[in-house]
Amino acid sequence: MNVTLIAVGKLKERYLTDACAEYEKRLGAYCRLRVVEVDEYRLPQNPSEAQ
Repeated sequence: MNVTLIAVGKLKERYLTDACAEYEKRLGAYCRLRVVEVDEYRLPQNPSEAQ
């Protein structure tokens, strides 16, 4: 089984990177865990409907 963890923005905080490493270690015996970091995108103050 493949599991993908999607993180919005970079995992900057140490406790978050430590948690990801711990999850990868624990789940490694049961599935393949992949962590994907996607860029954060902020909407303008008054977004249009298209945004």
